[in-house]
Amino acid sequence: MKIVIAPDSYKNCLTAEKVAEHIDNGIKSVDKNIETVKFPLSDGGEGFTELFLKNDKSEKISIFATDPLGRKTKTYYCKINETAYMDMSKASGLELLNDNERDPLNATTFGFGEMLLSALDLGCKKIVCGIGGSATNDGGIGMAQALGAKFFHNDLLLDVKGGKYLDKIDKIDINDLDKRIFSTEIVIASDVDNRMIGENGATYIYGPQKGAKYADLQILESGMKNYLKLLELMFNVEIDVKGSGAAGGLGGGMIAFLNGKIQSGIQAVLENISFDEVVRDSDLIITGEGKTDSQSANGKVLFGVSMAGSKYKIPVIAISGSLEQGYEKLFNFGLTSAFSIIDNPTDLQSSIMNAGKNIELTTINIMRMIKYLNKCS
Repeated sequence: MKIVIAPDSYKNCLTAEKVAEHIDNGIKSVDKNIETVKFPLSDGGEGFTELFLKNDKSEKISIFATDPLGRKTKTYYCKINETAYMDMSKASGLELLNDNERDPLNATTFGFGEMLLSALDLGCKKIVCGIGGSATNDGGIGMAQALGAKFFHNDLLLDVKGGKYLDKIDKIDINDLDKRIFSTEIVIASDVDNRMIGENGATYIYGPQKGAKYADLQILESGMKNYLKLLELMFNVEIDVKGSGAAGGLGGGMIAFLNGKIQSGIQAVLENISFDEVVRDSDLIITGEGKTDSQSANGKVLFGVSMAGSKYKIPVIAISGSLEQGYEKLFNFGLTSAFSIIDNPTDLQSSIMNAGKNIELTTINIMRMIKYLNKCS
């Protein structure tokens, strides 16, 4: 029996690699002779770059870039031949800030722009960008500024640093935008389908987790509306599309300034790794994530893995931190069954502390059932 273990991370709890290890431990506790292949995944957020660094031809490119609050930080991305794979969060993400530093009014994507410049300097002709986990709500103005764009208010040049500037901008100059970007394929790997504005847009859905207070949300949303109007007039293209609100509107900024193309995060991943080759001869796929709900069917890891299982008629089991309303949608895309690791009433902190152990226990129960059914068949 061959089992492919292909989970996402449990956000703020366990990396995808750790989740895969715990599932593997559970399987081997029941039957150490089962062949397992650990294949931790990402849909554009945490762990995106690491997936590609596993490639034998990959190069880890280390650089210094600007963090969300303007400090220099050492970061990295992956280069394989003439393609770069990078997490914007490695320069502009929440992972770089303490909880009390979260401030989307002032957080900038400038460092992500510096990462893009580095890839251009190395001659990359394609850049695949995972844009999950951002600390920003600046619509990509910092990124664009790093690439040479200029922003004005009443003909005065603005040194834009954060979402608070979006409402001030009344003119954008791209004459000095790095021309190499126009001959480079930019793929925006996003795990959300939110638009730039509106009650389900970048600001109102993700602003609070980035530190925005109620009054901040009004400022940021007003600014995003102003900025979006300028972009659509200037570039004469529809920008407020599904996924454009990812990373605080960075998705929309990349469409405008970089001619970027939004792609489902897991689709971008599975198209660029040999996942089909790994799963096609397997007997079972086990996946999972921290919270499985209706959003999981919108281009996230469980969706992509379920589709791959369906393609090859392989059962897919999800082991997740929690199962919430709407997770059943995944059954329409190839998921066979889903299990939560929570087996009794508990608080969040206890759930996080015991996640690894509970993943193993849940896996053991699943494998005991499978072993028994195999004996009966």
